[in-house]
Order: sequence, then structure tokens, then C-alpha cells
Amino acid sequence: MSFGTLYARAYDLLYREKDYAAEAAYVDAEIRRVAPEARSILDLGSGTGRHAVCFAELGHTVHGVERSADMLALSTAGAPDRVSFAHGDLRDYRADRQYDAVVSLFHVFSYLPTDDDVWRGLETARAHLPAGGVLAFDYWYGPAVLRDKPSRRARRVNGDTLRIERVSAPTLLPEENTVRIDYRLTLEDRETATVEEANETHSMRYFFTPEIDGFLQAAGFRPAAHLEWMTTNRPDADSWYAFTVAQAV
Repeated sequence: MSFGTLYARAYDLLYREKDYAAEAAYVDAEIRRVAPEARSILDLGSGTGRHAVCFAELGHTVHGVERSADMLALSTAGAPDRVSFAHGDLRDYRADRQYDAVVSLFHVFSYLPTDDDVWRGLETARAHLPAGGVLAFDYWYGPAVLRDKPSRRARRVNGDTLRIERVSAPTLLPEENTVRIDYRLTLEDRETATVEEANETHSMRYFFTPEIDGFLQAAGFRPAAHLEWMTTNRPDADSWYAFTVAQAV
């Protein structure tokens, strides 16, 4: 799926407390455990580009690929010289070069709900890596999702000019290893005295370590680490978010 215009407009405000710099530093450290000389990154599903900019600040050249034209427009505004972006679908995007590492962050791989989607995403990653290159991605972790099932939630955020309310209504679909989330988004612009509303449905896949290993090995990767997101611990039934590092063979 691709984020709608209203969701893209609200995105950075909804996630204004997310520490993109700390996350990029964490991912960079894990990449360098496998490939210490890594200097270039392909960012699949780059969103509004905030991880990409942080990787550039760590010394990488970064190329981001984003399916949502609205998100892409936000990411290209004021991007530093070491960062470039392209409009594309990570399942079939092809650049004319390879990179030291491929990253896909903020649960982008969980937006690949079918096995075919996952295969195509991994094929894209492998096509852009030499032998020894690194793939790093995070995702929803199945044991934790099933133990602590998603529930209906409402979030309200106030910015300088915008007020946002997002209501999420999840439905667990265990036969598909997915969660369907129906969002209702309300955005009030105090400058223009307007209120807009939108509904979106996101299908999120959760994964288990053995299936991740199977996907990776079949796609030409060697799993290097399975971690709880933002730690060096193994994921467990309390880890809703997991992170995998793999090396191209």
C-alpha cells in the first residue's frame, strides 16, 4: 500500500518524538559489525527521508526509494548533497549501481504481506549488493504480536498549526500472519480553519525467526543477527519489534 496524501502530511508530526538519529546510529553500528568499511546505503521505503539524512550525517552516501509520491515530496525538500531519492516500489526497483548496505526501516518489510511480496523485496535488496554486502531491516515479531495482541487505540497530537487525531482499529488475521489496521485520520489546520478526514487500511505482516531465515537463505543471504529492536538482545515474546542483519553471499 501507499500512504495517502493526508497521512503523509500528518506523518512527521505523528512521529515527532521518534529518535531517528539514535536509530540510524544503532543500525549503522550493526552494519559495521559485519562490514566495517560500509559507506553507501540504499534505503528501501525511505518515507519522509529522516533516517536517510541521519545516515548521511554518519558519513554515508544514501539513496532512498519511496513509493508514496506525497512522502517523497516531503523527503526531497532540503535534502543534503549526500542524499538522493527516487520514486519507486521496493518490490521491483532497480538502480544502475550497487551499495555497501541496504536498509529498510520502520517496519517497511511488515508492509509486504504475501510471500511473493517478501521474495520480491529481498530480490531487490540482493540485486543492489555485492557479495559481502549487508541487508538490515526491522519488522513486527510474531511471538510478541500473538502474546500481546494489537488493540484499538486513539492518538492525538498538537503541532504549531495542526491538530491530528488518529484512531486505529486492528484485526488480527492469524491464518495470514497479518494484522489489518483500519485508520481514521482527522487533521485540523488552525491557520486555514479547515478540517480534513481520511480512512486508510494498512495490512501489516508479522514474522518468525525460522521463516525469516528461510526467506534470506533462499534469496542469497546469510543471516548474521536477529535482535530485539534497538538492543543487542535476542527478540522474545515481549519484543514487538525485531531487527535482522544479513550478509549477501
